[in-house]
Amino acid sequence: MAFTEELDQKIKQAITSKVKGPCEKCGNFGFDLLDSTIRLDLQNKPNVIEVGGPSVPTIALACTNCGKIDFMQQKY
Repeated sequence: MAFTEELDQKIKQAITSKVKGPCEKCGNFGFDLLDSTIRLDLQNKPNVIEVGGPSVPTIALACTNCGKIDFMQQKY
């Protein structure tokens, strides 16, 4: 589900108020917010894929220069 414009701006403001510094890969200061939530499933057994267990809701940011993607825990 895509973010509303209001939620998109709220997330960007929260990120820019807390995250300081450039992209770790290329030194660029710009990023794009990917327009959906990503679920990172927590796995307790290394060789077994468990579906529907505990997860961490995240948002993804992509560097506007090199495309490096960083994940941040969703807290809003």
